[in-house]
Amino acid sequence: MGKEEVKPAQGGHGAAQGSAGGKPPSADPKATKALLAAAEGGRAAEVARLLEGGCDPNARDGSRHTALFVAAAAGHAECAAALAQRGADVAYTAADGRTALHAAARHGHAPCVAELLRRAAAHAAQDAHGKTPLHLAAEAGHAACVDALLQGGASAEARERNGHTALHLAAWAGRAEAARALLARGADVAAVDRCGRTPLHLAAEHGQAECVGALVGAGAAVAARDKDEWTPLHFAAKWGREDAARALLAAGADRALRSNCGRAPKDVAETDAMRKLLSD
Repeated sequence: MGKEEVKPAQGGHGAAQGSAGGKPPSADPKATKALLAAAEGGRAAEVARLLEGGCDPNARDGSRHTALFVAAAAGHAECAAALAQRGADVAYTAADGRTALHAAARHGHAPCVAELLRRAAAHAAQDAHGKTPLHLAAEAGHAACVDALLQGGASAEARERNGHTALHLAAWAGRAEAARALLARGADVAAVDRCGRTPLHLAAEHGQAECVGALVGAGAAVAARDKDEWTPLHFAAKWGREDAARALLAAGADRALRSNCGRAPKDVAETDAMRKLLSD
C-alpha cells in the first residue's frame, strides 16, 4: 500500500468570529461545554441563544471537535445552520483531518450534508488518509449522502492515498446501494488503484457478490487484470469467495486465464470446494 505523503484537508482552523450581536466571543469553558452539548443534542434554539450571548462558535472540545462538527456527526441540520450563520468555520479540520462535512457523510446524515454544501463546505477536502466526504459516505453505504455530494459537485473519481475511488470503497465494503448510486452518476467502473485493481477486483476479493453483480451489470470487465495479472476470479478463488466466484463465472469469467506467474484461478484456490467449482 502507498507510503506517499497525503495532502491534508484544506481550510483554516479559523480565528473565532464575533457573534451576530457584535460581542467578542467567549472562551468560557462552561459556555463551550454548553454549546457543544446543545449542538450534539439538536437544541437549535439553545445554540442560537448561546451564540447570541457571545459564545465562541469555533470553540473546541478535548478532541478538537467544534460544535459544528458534533452537530453534523449527530445529524442536526438546524443546529449546523445556526452555527454556520453565526460564524462557525465550515472548513475547520479535526485532528484526523476531517471536516464537519466528512462527519455528516460518514454518519449518513444527508440533510446535514446538503446544509453544509449550501454553506460552501469543501466537498473535495481530504482527511489524513486522503479520503473525501464521498469516500466516507460510499464506504459506509449511505446512498443518500452519495447522491447529495455528487449533486453538490463532488468528484466520483477523487482518489484516496491508495488510489481508491469511492466506488472501490463501496465495492470493498459490500455497499451495493451506494455503488449503484455512484454508477448511476457515471463513476468509472474501470478505475484502477495503485495495485492496478478495479472495483470488481475488490468486490470479488471480499466476497461481495451483490456488488459483483452491480459492477458487471454496469460494464465492469470480468477479465480485468491487476499488476500481477490477477483477474477478479483469481481473488475470489484465493479467498474462498464462492458466491462471488459464481457471479463472475455466470458473467463469463474465464477460469483458464493465468497470472504473470502462470497460475490460473484454480491454482490459487485454497479450498476443495473452490477447486471443484472452478473445475466444473
